[in-house]
Amino acid sequence: MMQSAQNASLVPGAKSPKPRRGCLYRLWRVFLVYLLVSIVLSLIPERAVDVRVLEEERVGFSGELLAGAAKAVITPPKELWEKMNLYGEKGPIEGVADDIYARALTLGTPDSRDLALVSIVSMEILVIPPAMRPALEQELARRGLDRVKVTLNASHTHAGPGNFWAIPFGRFFMGTYKAEFFDFLVRRAADAVEASVKGVRPACIGFAKAQTRYFVKQRRYKDPVTDLAPPVDEDLEVMRVRAKTTGETIAYVFNLGAHPTTVMHKTQKRTSGEFPGAISRLLEEKHPGAVALFLQGATGSVRSTSPRPYENYRGIQDEKFAKVAMQADMLLASVEEAETNETALDDRVDLSSALIKVALPGPDVHFFPEQRPYLVLRILTVIPDWILSRVADWVMLPDETVFQAMRVNHAYLLMFPCDLSNRLGWELKRYIRRDHVFILGHANDYSLGYVLAREEYDMGGMHSLGWTERIQDYFGKRAGPYCIKVARMLANRVQEKGADDVFEYPFGEHPGTIPGKVETPVEK
Repeated sequence: MMQSAQNASLVPGAKSPKPRRGCLYRLWRVFLVYLLVSIVLSLIPERAVDVRVLEEERVGFSGELLAGAAKAVITPPKELWEKMNLYGEKGPIEGVADDIYARALTLGTPDSRDLALVSIVSMEILVIPPAMRPALEQELARRGLDRVKVTLNASHTHAGPGNFWAIPFGRFFMGTYKAEFFDFLVRRAADAVEASVKGVRPACIGFAKAQTRYFVKQRRYKDPVTDLAPPVDEDLEVMRVRAKTTGETIAYVFNLGAHPTTVMHKTQKRTSGEFPGAISRLLEEKHPGAVALFLQGATGSVRSTSPRPYENYRGIQDEKFAKVAMQADMLLASVEEAETNETALDDRVDLSSALIKVALPGPDVHFFPEQRPYLVLRILTVIPDWILSRVADWVMLPDETVFQAMRVNHAYLLMFPCDLSNRLGWELKRYIRRDHVFILGHANDYSLGYVLAREEYDMGGMHSLGWTERIQDYFGKRAGPYCIKVARMLANRVQEKGADDVFEYPFGEHPGTIPGKVETPVEK
């Protein structure tokens, strides 16, 4: 029987049995299919980034300037310490290195008091969660201040408390959400705004600029091909408001981008406002009765630093806090230098503000964001990246956020709901053809996470700090051009009537350009 079967295989035309393929061969075939699909997907042209405006709110007034400023302590009450932690710390809060504050500056005119006042609020916390601004407006309305329009900015201190961001993403980074602390923050910010509104009086306003020195340090890797790092924006923008009759300083508003991470994990579980709080205190001590608002700028990719030696500076034994004290003195010197070229004080104000709610682009979560030198790895992870993006979009990422622009006389304030790349802030300042441009990150929201300039995606190495920042860059290389388009739209909304175009952006020439339309918004 067996012999006949063997002979049958020799019969002409008879089919011989197929040889059995091994497991490695089948895996190789699967990999080839995976590679082919990945290459095809990577060749699909990049979609244009469109800005879809859902709502728009505008405020504007012109006339004699009225201004008032106030502050309120937002240090967590001691009875909450056992339930809370500092950002980046696992144990409970054990003390206070220095109090943290909410500071408010309210601007208006005699006519606008019956229409709308604008209040800029600086808070010494890590971020502004999406729910905070609406909650603050509701609290102000409850106090009869429903016509006050607020702008929020977080100083981004990494030595501040967590526990006030309710969504899962916020809880992962900042600890268990505590509704009582969130409500406390809202009430105290409302206290500062209310006091500033009650204190408005005739005022004058002036602007100035200075270059900080040895304060902002790049923390990105250099480009492995050119051996160059992105440029650093060291501009310190200053706005000073004085009482018209007495000349005393009502408020300082100053803007610079640098991560306050000097005392991160070194606070012995004590809250601190870090260098933003320290420079504000110095100015307030020098000008009794004044309120100093530090507005955090484009912090992505840079940190604050100072030259050595700073050990035992001003007799402070703790090395990290001694460094913070030196940083505060450095910024104070820069503010005083800026005052020497302050513009002529103006007792009139022409203010225009536009705040828009926009639909966010789809996420682009990725393992290897750089195009060079990781192009091959980027291609190999196209499919996992797509899956991860869909999961992130479904589980945790928001669908909308808010952007804002404000013009005060000839100065422009652009506000972004993210940790904006310092390089991108540097670019934006050069696109706006005005002398004074304030770039505010961490403003009104934090839905975009980290946003890089498009050019930075061509540089090797994402951030020197590794995965903690990389996983927050979840809208990818489209987020930078998206922010530029929004900034261009808002800058044109608030520009002076009859003036030249404020925003000059070389569409079609800049390496970060992705052409796309901007939908016409519906004004509320």
